[in-house]
Amino acid sequence: MSRILIIDDDQSIRLIMSQILRAAKYEVAELDSGLQVLEAIKEWKPDMLITDIMMPGATGQAVYQIVRSKFGPGLPILVCSGTTLKFKSEQAAQDPLLGYMFKPIRPKEFLGEVVSLFEAKKALDAKEPKDGE
Repeated sequence: MSRILIIDDDQSIRLIMSQILRAAKYEVAELDSGLQVLEAIKEWKPDMLITDIMMPGATGQAVYQIVRSKFGPGLPILVCSGTTLKFKSEQAAQDPLLGYMFKPIRPKEFLGEVVSLFEAKKALDAKEPKDGE
């Protein structure tokens, strides 16, 4: 079962996302701030992050940059935001494991984006040379 960490300061959004993901048989953990993301990743070892952009403490942009700098490019990240604020980063423009969705969350589209990111991760993993090749 894949593990997904949701980071959003809005409890109702976390609840909606969690219900959708649990119904699809994902294991879910939640944070209300990006401030604890590094510790949560080290302890819980999620297979994907879903983050809001506009949050007190650490924004989704900061979460993205911290996660990529500390853990590399291999963890899929889905950014969900209610704002039209663009997620800006040269890295992000070329990141195949970064998804972006606008709120409100539409369950079918949301789940589709999660599945797409996991498929992209699987495809990238398949392309990586194995030890000894």
